[in-house]
Amino acid sequence: MGQRIMAIGLAVAALVLGACGDDAGGEPCKEGMMAGDTFPCMCDSTAGSQTCGDDGKLSACDCSSPGDGGVMPTGGTGGIITETGGTGGMSGTGGVGATGGSGGVGGDPPGDGGLPVVDSGSEFVGPPSDGSALSTCDVADASSCADGLVCYNSGTGPGYCTPECAAATDCDGMGDNVGCSQGACRYTCTGIEDTSCPMFMECMEAVPGTFRCNYPEDVNTPPPPAGDGTLYSVCTESTDCMEGLRCNAYNHCTHDCMEATDCEPATTGDLDPTCSPNTMVMGQEIVGSGCRFTCDVAADPDVCPEGLSCTPSFGGGRCSAATGGGGLPGGGLPGGQQ
Repeated sequence: MGQRIMAIGLAVAALVLGACGDDAGGEPCKEGMMAGDTFPCMCDSTAGSQTCGDDGKLSACDCSSPGDGGVMPTGGTGGIITETGGTGGMSGTGGVGATGGSGGVGGDPPGDGGLPVVDSGSEFVGPPSDGSALSTCDVADASSCADGLVCYNSGTGPGYCTPECAAATDCDGMGDNVGCSQGACRYTCTGIEDTSCPMFMECMEAVPGTFRCNYPEDVNTPPPPAGDGTLYSVCTESTDCMEGLRCNAYNHCTHDCMEATDCEPATTGDLDPTCSPNTMVMGQEIVGSGCRFTCDVAADPDVCPEGLSCTPSFGGGRCSAATGGGGLPGGGLPGGQQ
């Protein structure tokens, strides 16, 4: 999960490049931009834009006309999307065409234009959910996408609104990694390392050997708010923790340990910490979760330190602030952590 939050953080950072009064001029234009194209930026809480010049460099952030168009990166080498109003108008590179998945129903084909720029000034930034292109949607609810768009989903998370199609040519202009399947223009990709999917999507295996761009299940779930950086306080990454501490798989600040006696007690809650030490497996270090708390989800779920809750995980309950419960399906944790 930490990797996915980091990826989202990088995507958000791309949207807020530039600041009022900062010398943003001289920065190269984003990949795929043409002279005159604009890129969204922020002046404090006001939206603005940078313009790609004839010299291939972005201007300083101009907030005199906020919300006036812009382009949005799709992530990695996924190209750009120019916002000129309306819905549709997507582009991207990479991947190969394939069939599979399912779609909903739609209406008239969308007009020209592009996606709305996500409000980068909000505390949590995720994909749109207003029925526009690439909005999250439910394939069982035809009204979750605007006219001319259909909800496509080949994963376990929410679907995304995309133009309906009858042939591959109906998806022309959306990118080399877009094809027509079951009446929907859908994005394909080549493997989990592929970064060509639209922003906030991940390349996931739909069926063995076949990959699709999909939203992860928790794409609309904000990460837990960071605490004060002290031991066992809530964190989303290690920079949220004080010097000498790190953020573990259960989204709280901790330190390494060899046994439980190396761990300091928490100032809140009613549990003594336990230890998940780093271990060596076949010459490779497996990072443990350090000082953490074991709990009983069924018997006594309210004994965790403040900000943490008892959630099912590897070998029993763990006190966690991680969205979705701190563990992976089947009880595993990233990097072999416990």
